[in-house]
Amino acid sequence: MPNNPTMKAFVLTGHGDMDKLVWHDDWPMPQANADEVLIKVFACGLNNTDVNTRSGWYSKAVTDATTGGAYEVVHEEDPTWGGGAIQFPRIQGADIVGEVVEVGTNGDPSLVGKRVMAGCGTGIIPMIWILPGILDPKPTADLLNMPRSTIAMSCRLIPI
Repeated sequence: MPNNPTMKAFVLTGHGDMDKLVWHDDWPMPQANADEVLIKVFACGLNNTDVNTRSGWYSKAVTDATTGGAYEVVHEEDPTWGGGAIQFPRIQGADIVGEVVEVGTNGDPSLVGKRVMAGCGTGIIPMIWILPGILDPKPTADLLNMPRSTIAMSCRLIPI
């Protein structure tokens, strides 16, 4: 990869309305650590958890119904689905489909170039996605002839 590679990404800069999502043409691209793979994303799911995390709706300070918009008060220590803190900036999203472009030193180099899908992610239509600890991508079903789609796969990397 080139020195200081970049990617395109929608980046969540804080809790609030849609203005907290900022498009970048030059976001720093992650590199795969020893037990990771780097995936160029073709498609990515976005669901209510992403919207509610952006708005801060999971915070105990919010008592109104979810609207997808900003709330007046969001506690910084508990605004996530799991009730924990969150760091910004971040890239949201889940259930990705793409192509392996890099494998960590403990991974199988034959994965590079394979089309894959994975669930339980963190990236709104990021161009590059990194997955921890995914080194054994054996399919549990015959997915090799399926069209590219975003199907939750219980956080497993599945060749398609």
